Amino acid sequence: MLRFFLCLLCVSPCLLTQETGRCQGKDCVLKTWHKVSCKTDDDCNQPHAACFKQQCLCDRGYFYTTNDTCTSTCSTDELQDTFTEYPNTALRGNHLASFDGVSLKYCKDSCLADKRCLTFDFRARGGRCRLHNVTALESSSYESPKRSKGWTHYQRSCEVGEPNTWQDQSCTTDDDCNQPHAVCYEDQCRCDPGFFFTTPYDICSGTCSTDELQDTFTEYPNTALRGDLYSNGVSLEDCKDRCLADKRCLTFDFRAYGGRCRLHNVTARESPSGWSPKGSKGWTHYQRSCKSTFASHDNWYNLLCHSKMDCHDPNSDCLSGRCTCHSGFKFNKTEKKCRAPMSCLHWRGTGAKSGVYTIQLPYNKGHLRVGCIMNNGGWLIFQRRFDRDADFDRNWTEYEQGLVNPLLVTTLTMFGWACPRFTH
Repeated sequence: MLRFFLCLLCVSPCLLTQETGRCQGKDCVLKTWHKVSCKTDDDCNQPHAACFKQQCLCDRGYFYTTNDTCTSTCSTDELQDTFTEYPNTALRGNHLASFDGVSLKYCKDSCLADKRCLTFDFRARGGRCRLHNVTALESSSYESPKRSKGWTHYQRSCEVGEPNTWQDQSCTTDDDCNQPHAVCYEDQCRCDPGFFFTTPYDICSGTCSTDELQDTFTEYPNTALRGDLYSNGVSLEDCKDRCLADKRCLTFDFRAYGGRCRLHNVTARESPSGWSPKGSKGWTHYQRSCKSTFASHDNWYNLLCHSKMDCHDPNSDCLSGRCTCHSGFKFNKTEKKCRAPMSCLHWRGTGAKSGVYTIQLPYNKGHLRVGCIMNNGGWLIFQRRFDRDADFDRNWTEYEQGLVNPLLVTTLTMFGWACPRFTH
C-alpha cells in the first residue's frame, strides 16, 4: 500500500484539495483568498475583492480570473463557463433577453450560448431569468446590491495567461511572441523598445507613471540612445543605482569598455531620432519595468486598458494601452474627469492657433464648440460678418441656438454667432 501511495505521488505531482479547489506542488498556484470566510473587505487582502455575505469574492463587476485575481475587463475568447454568485443582488432592466418559467440551468446555458452575455440574474420563484451584456461595474446605476430579495446575480469568470508566459522566451520572429507591442529581439521575446514591461499582467504598456516604476529593467544589447551627457569609470550597478535614485530616469545606457553610463528621461519610443537600434556595438540599453492595474469605474486615468470601453469618461480614450483624456482635455484629479479649457484665452496658453475649439462651460453645463481668434489675445467669436449674404433678420430662438454650426467653420473669414444662451 505504501509503495502504491508513493507511486501515485510521483504520477500526480499536483493533488486537488477540497479546501482550495486547486492543485498543490511547484506547478500549481495555491488559492489564498477566493471564497475564504471574512468579516470585512480587509480580510480578503486582494485588489478589487470584497467581503460579500461573509465570503471573499471579486467586487461586483470584476471578473474572477484563473490566476486568482480580479480584473475589470475580459475578452470574449477569455470568458469561462463558470460563474461567481452574488445572492440578493441583481441588475435592473433586460439588456439581452428575458425568460419566465425556466430553470437555473436553462438560464445559465442561455447565457453561455450567447457570446455577448457577461452576467445574468435568476429568481427561483417564477423561474425568472435576465441576461445582460454588461457588468455591475459598467452599469452601476442599475445595480441593486443586496436589495433584490430572492434574486441572485451571476458573473462569468475569466481565463488569463499565466505570469511570464512570453517575456524572455526564445523566438525566431515577432509572431512567436504573440503579444501586442512585443518583438523578437536577439532571439528573445521582449517589449518593443520604448514600451514598458508591465506586471502583474505581463503586457507591454506605452506609458508608466512615476509611482508605478519598478527597480527592474529590460535589456537591449548593442542598442543605445544618442546623448552627450555621460559618466566614465563606473560599474553597471553604479549606473543602475543612479537611474533608480532619479525619479525622472526611465532608461539608461551602459558600456563596459570605459565604464560609460548615460541616463535618460525619455524612452526609445519618445526619442526615435536618437535611437540607434542594433547599431551601438558594446552598449546595452536598459528600460525600467512597470507595475500597474487595469482601469476601473472609479479609478481609470492612466491605468491599463484594452479598449475605449475600459476608460469611463466620455472625453477619454485608450491610447498605447492606457486610459487618457482626449487631445485638449486635462484630467481633473478632484473630479476624476477630463475637462476642457474654459475659454479661448486658456486655449491660447496651450499654444493653440486661431480655429474651432471645445470649451468647458461654467457651472458644469457641459461643453461647447466655439470659434477662437488668438491674435492679440484669445478671443471668442460672438459675431463676425464677412459679406451681406447672411440674413440677420432672425427671431430670438434662432439667435439663441446660434446662426452657424462651429463644426462647419473652415476659416475664420466667415461670420458666426456663438450661442448667447451658453455664454452670457
